Amino acid sequence: MSMEVLLARIQAVPWFTQLGLARDLGDDVAIDDLADWRRLVSATTLVGFGLDPLDDRPLNSVWEVMNWLPTGYRSMNPIDGQRLARKASDLGLAADCKAARMAAFRVAAKSQRHLDKPPLLRVGPTDLTIAAMNGGRYACRMAANEVVLGEIGFWCRVLERYEQGYWPLGWLPGQRLLVL
Repeated sequence: MSMEVLLARIQAVPWFTQLGLARDLGDDVAIDDLADWRRLVSATTLVGFGLDPLDDRPLNSVWEVMNWLPTGYRSMNPIDGQRLARKASDLGLAADCKAARMAAFRVAAKSQRHLDKPPLLRVGPTDLTIAAMNGGRYACRMAANEVVLGEIGFWCRVLERYEQGYWPLGWLPGQRLLVL
């Protein structure tokens, strides 16, 4: 895949238009219990403020083994670590990767400009829209690295879930995605 193709794909992403509708994802896991999703977000918010969750019913066990995908610009790539950066440096492609990441970020940010706030990203006072958007931008940047280095892998697969209108918010053992 070329960078031109990747950027066109990013531009066409229907950001978060199919939240809660994910089914038949192969090895990836769809969040199909939306009540459980809302309970998780509420409980996480309360715990973040040092409070006890209001609902003491156990949550789906998938939350216990899920790791959130990065949403921060400076977050470490949890899948590849520094391996792709080292490879880019070793091949003399560090500047090309940086330029590709910037281009992917710009296209993703522009394509998200007029995004309506999806209802499933708002649970009580918690609004995860910005985190979801930032996660999409992060995935686009990492997919750009994969394209430049000729290693189409995990992050291009994450981008495919965004292209389907979902939010791939976490990963499970075996690099399976957890998708809302």
